[in-house]
This record gives sequence, structure tokens and C-alpha cells, in this order.
Amino acid sequence: MLIKSFVLLTAATAGTFAAPQRFGWGATTSAPAAPPPSSSSPPAGALPASSASVPSSGGGAATGGESHQITIVNNCGEGQPLFAYAANRAGQPVQGSVTIDGPVDSGIAWMDGTKDNCEFDGTGCGFMEFTIANSMTNSADYSLLTTGLGEHHFKYAMDFKFTGECTAGPGKCLSGDNCPGAYTGADTFSGDPTTCGGQNVGIHITFC
Repeated sequence: MLIKSFVLLTAATAGTFAAPQRFGWGATTSAPAAPPPSSSSPPAGALPASSASVPSSGGGAATGGESHQITIVNNCGEGQPLFAYAANRAGQPVQGSVTIDGPVDSGIAWMDGTKDNCEFDGTGCGFMEFTIANSMTNSADYSLLTTGLGEHHFKYAMDFKFTGECTAGPGKCLSGDNCPGAYTGADTFSGDPTTCGGQNVGIHITFC
């Protein structure tokens, strides 16, 4: 029992994340306020333009000059990508690039308004999650977690890679059985996140 506890503690505190970064976001029992339908106007503060810049919290300046560019490309021919993170859980549409001043903690991205009827934070569909911050290791992964965790299932291809000082990426998620490093099923220790160092690292995400 002591050995098992030590192994779990070691995995949870290692340089790579041993469990989803935003654990609980995908669970239908704890959903945050829902964003507007994809056909509605973007909410106040939503900045889908490539020149957008969003403070991480409190509307202040970047933390020590820290900033991260999030780029999302929609090749699905329908719907729109949504992006949310710890400082903006309501989410915002992003088609192009947005720059976040400060760390991006517990970021998630998914497709909204498609024939797959994905709910908030990709419930019913797959999504990808990431944390990019100068004060810690940058980490990202795909999530197809199911029972009790939002019933996430593969519905569209996903791809991502870091940009800037780090350009690591796991490869494209093409199916439920071919989704590199993804968290799957009910096992929150099943994934293998892509990690890398670097300051002011960005991320490039492609759907379909």
C-alpha cells in the first residue's frame, strides 16, 4: 500500500502531468456558465481577430512581460472553435489568433455549432487542453475521457503544436484509436501530455 501510494504521488508530481490539467471541466455535473450559441454575436470581450490581446485577469498588463499567442484553425467547414481558460471560463470564439497577456492556465479548445452538437467544453466530443506559462513546464494533450467526465468521444480530427521557443507536438488525432497521448475512457492517468520548456510559448491548434 505504501509503495502504491508513493508511485501515485511520484506520477502526480513529476515533470509531466499524470492527469488532465483541468480535471472536472469536462464533467457535466460541474459545467460553468454556458457560452452563447455559435450563431449569436460574440460575448463582450470576445476577440477573435488576429490582433486581439486579452489580459489574463483583472485587465492589467502582462505578468512580467509574459504573453502567449493562441492560434486556432477551423478546417471543419462548419461551426466555430471556442477557447476557455482559468481566467475566462465562459469562453470565447477564436478563428485566427488571440494573444493572452500572462499565463494561460487550464486552457481548453473545442468545436461548437457543428452537426456533432458538442456542448460546453466539448462535452460529447473530443477537445484539447493545455497550460502555457513561463513559470512552469508547458503542457498540452487531447482528451477523450468518458464516464462521469463529460462523455468525450472522437468526432473530428484535432492537431496541435507549440510555437515560439518550443515547437513540440504529438501528431494529429485521427480517431479514437489513433490519438497520440490522449486521455481516454475513464482512466485519468491514461494520457501522455506533450511538454516543453520555453518563455512566452504559443500554441497552434487545428480542428479537422
